[in-house]
Amino acid sequence: MKKFLIIFIIIFYPLNLMAADYSKLPTIKNILFSTNEVHLSCFTKEGNFLGMLQYFDELKLVQFSGWKLEGVGINIEPSSTKQLIKFPIPDQLLELFTLDLNNFKMEIKQYDSIDWNDTSPDEALMKAIKDKTLFDYLKDEAPSKIEKIDCGVTWAFKIREIKKDKDVRRQLLDEAIKESKKKQCEGDHLKWNNCVGFRGSYLGEYNDGWMSGHGLVFEKFGNFYVGSFFEDYKEGEGTQYAGAWYESVTNYPEGKTAWVLKGLRIEDEWSDENDMEPYETKEKFSFF
Repeated sequence: MKKFLIIFIIIFYPLNLMAADYSKLPTIKNILFSTNEVHLSCFTKEGNFLGMLQYFDELKLVQFSGWKLEGVGINIEPSSTKQLIKFPIPDQLLELFTLDLNNFKMEIKQYDSIDWNDTSPDEALMKAIKDKTLFDYLKDEAPSKIEKIDCGVTWAFKIREIKKDKDVRRQLLDEAIKESKKKQCEGDHLKWNNCVGFRGSYLGEYNDGWMSGHGLVFEKFGNFYVGSFFEDYKEGEGTQYAGAWYESVTNYPEGKTAWVLKGLRIEDEWSDENDMEPYETKEKFSFF
């Protein structure tokens, strides 16, 4: 009976259910869906976890965690674009990194012809290092090795901060109240009705003490869901976001990237009312 009721509501009252959209909240867009600060898990082709890579658009730098020059801010080259990020690492061997933020593929070119111990280095090389134009300087030279890396967006550490930061939670609640056009929930949460609250990992609308209406829930491992709820269940249309893992995924290659799954759910489960199965529907996440 409950499933029939939900399907009936979705068919005949879709505008009421889909009036709000928390994926469009300014703070959600800025923290989770923009390239202002991107957190990536990176893997070998075989799925072995290499470490984390962070990209900061405003600062124009990247930073490694767990591999390469860990904890060091590395400036990107001016020739970088919004989608194609270029940066060098002058370690034991010179490496030129190209990160594509559209598909999260990264190419590393190594050049063993550059001798960092040379007491009389080439002036053009020194100028290229100073001017951040190493890519142009080496454009006609064949690299000694090319390595392909797979990376994927992870929201785990950002969501962890959202949960802990009272100011961010307050900002999100204010934005959700405005988006839903409902009052703030107050008092005994078991009596919250026709209002918006942020309790635990759930931000959204409440009715008769239940999570009912539009909402957003932060889940384990950096996953989150935005969509319709009914009596504490994911009910109706919604979008599930699953981030890349931050451990080796040799037996689960899909863990190397982030996925988006849109569709109808009944009591948290993928509904038979959907035209396709989840594996046929899900798409790789992209900022663009």
